[in-house]
Amino acid sequence: KALALDPDDAWAHDNKGYILLAQGRHDEAVPEYERALVLDPSFADADVGLGWVHLGLGEFNKSAEYFDKGIRVSPYDRGLPYWYGGKAWANFGLKRYDQAIDLARQAIAINPNIAHIHVNLVAALALTDHDAEAREALQRYLAPSTASFRTIAAWKAHLRSLAPKLGGDPRFVEMSERVYDGLR
Repeated sequence: KALALDPDDAWAHDNKGYILLAQGRHDEAVPEYERALVLDPSFADADVGLGWVHLGLGEFNKSAEYFDKGIRVSPYDRGLPYWYGGKAWANFGLKRYDQAIDLARQAIAINPNIAHIHVNLVAALALTDHDAEAREALQRYLAPSTASFRTIAAWKAHLRSLAPKLGGDPRFVEMSERVYDGLR
């Protein structure tokens, strides 16, 4: 309805992109986010939306670039921990584990209650032979009883629930396997 009323509403295009992304329709989400950015080049949410799209498509370099742009455009945004977390995942996908660790720690410092960022941090620490730090990070994450994913099986089930939405991209699947290795 919003787009019918005003086809040049950046917010409406961004929201349509978000809905398409949530439905796993990544290719259809891209032009909506891009249109939002044409209409408002400083619309950080649209940049970040493209970051999530390209992460799910296994296009980790592009993903990191969009998260970077969103962070630059809106450095005090309330979504910042998610954006740093997304960029951490993109770096994990690129096997740049040290950067993934730094970014995950930045995200956790802002908001320690985002489960997938802890998963990223623990796996990246383990894969860089920082076993003691990985165990400590895991214990900090598991300390509150509200931790979303308490086992590798729970994390795998979560990713399997997203897999149809992610299209089963081989690069994303390979990254997920590295996460499991790190968590083990």
